[in-house]
Amino acid sequence: MDDSSLFFKKKPARMKTIGIYQAIYDYEAQTAEELTIHSGDTLVITDDSDPDWWFAHPKPLDTFQEISPGLVPKTYVEPVILYSFYY
Repeated sequence: MDDSSLFFKKKPARMKTIGIYQAIYDYEAQTAEELTIHSGDTLVITDDSDPDWWFAHPKPLDTFQEISPGLVPKTYVEPVILYSFYY
């Protein structure tokens, strides 16, 4: 078996998701570990273990945009409420 066949046999790692959140305030990153966010940005929170800072993955604006995840102040985001139109 060659190395190229291993690519198709590996399963991608699953990312733990806490929830989908939206930034309610702008925040400018102060360190390399932090994430700059703007009001209205959609974020996927993957770690909420710290009482003040959450680890977030921003939703890219298009499929080619790459944005690194980082820490955001938890008081700057709120959960996105998803509505279902099916009863």
